[in-house]
Amino acid sequence: MSYEKHFLEHFHKACFNLLHELVMRRALSIELEEHLVNQVLKVEDGRFAYTDDALVLVARILIIRTSTGSSLGDDSLRLKICKGYAGFIVEKVKATYSGCLNIQEVCASLPSLFHLEVLLMAFHSSNAFEKIKMAENIFSTLSNVSCPPVELNSTQLVCWSLLISRLMLILRHMILHSTTFPSWLMFNIRNKLIQITQGGTFQLPTGTGYLESWVYHVVQSVINVNEGVTEEHGMADLFQQLIDVSGVHNWGIVEHKVLQDLGLNWSDLYSVVCRILEVWQNREASQVHELILERYCFVLGWITLSDIDVKEAGALPWSPELGRDKLLEIEYFISFSRILRHNVHFGHTGELSQLANIILDILSQLQTLYKEHSVKERGWLFLRHSAWLSLILSLLQAGLWKVSLRKIPVSREDTFWIEQRQSCKNCFK
Repeated sequence: MSYEKHFLEHFHKACFNLLHELVMRRALSIELEEHLVNQVLKVEDGRFAYTDDALVLVARILIIRTSTGSSLGDDSLRLKICKGYAGFIVEKVKATYSGCLNIQEVCASLPSLFHLEVLLMAFHSSNAFEKIKMAENIFSTLSNVSCPPVELNSTQLVCWSLLISRLMLILRHMILHSTTFPSWLMFNIRNKLIQITQGGTFQLPTGTGYLESWVYHVVQSVINVNEGVTEEHGMADLFQQLIDVSGVHNWGIVEHKVLQDLGLNWSDLYSVVCRILEVWQNREASQVHELILERYCFVLGWITLSDIDVKEAGALPWSPELGRDKLLEIEYFISFSRILRHNVHFGHTGELSQLANIILDILSQLQTLYKEHSVKERGWLFLRHSAWLSLILSLLQAGLWKVSLRKIPVSREDTFWIEQRQSCKNCFK
């Protein structure tokens, strides 16, 4: 290592230690703290210019301000962090519309996972007024970019999908954890702060760990069978972005009051999510990135809407006369999923008194569609129909599991699955 490089690294570490000590001792004025945060979260050449350890300073300032009750109000530091994140995504979306970005550039310029965690921590450390402002900011930003003003080509669609997924992810977190601070988030931030405090080498995790989404696990299972596909298609960077903010087995239901407390409206939320998922209608995938990101956004939107208990949302009418074209409409898939989700959770069948007839009707329509269309056509038509098939097969599997439990002993290791599948028993009375 050259003398100049060694000197710069030592100088950087000394400056950081000094700033960290000043922040911990509350030696900086509120104005200087905000200036420091603005400098850390500054955007240069289309990406955030922070280093990994610099984000720790932002996290420390947020924690200290929360403990002292500082920076409350409409223009708080926490709200500025949220607006800065959302504004960055908007600028990237605009660059996507102009065709200036590819997926590798978007992955490289996206805010880091630690930055996302700092933003979520800012939300949890906010008062009720600030939470409303932050939720409204993220939702309004998502709404503004939910309908591209131009016809997107394959590369633009991939970039747009990944960018809006970050807003969907944040909004999903705000809804799921509006009043609770998730243990995984607290654990992650605490470990990072401890590493810096003890003077160790600070490194962000190379994998997403327990933040991996359903889509990540599905794609990874495919790749495990097809070695080398990540290098061939350049998907290694994309995999690190396929994250979620809840466990793979999140079985809770969010009360409608949560939306009201966040200043959100069910009808608007439902409309925006459906509008996003309909962008892929009448399109065909030309690269594997499109398939992955469509499924990622689809799952994020689908499970978020399914997790919310909104009685007045009602259910769309179902009858064989509707025709199989309805299988392509996202509203019917979400409506059917929500009915299942809520009736399983609350232990009654409700609107599903004719569940068997509906299942048979859907299977019959799918059978006809698969006969008419070649299985080699792997566009969004194939994926949307396959989602229906997966959902129906999952229901049938749950029903078969219920029957088998009566006859076959199950090991203690399968207790979790027993509890979850037994919760579905009321759908199959």
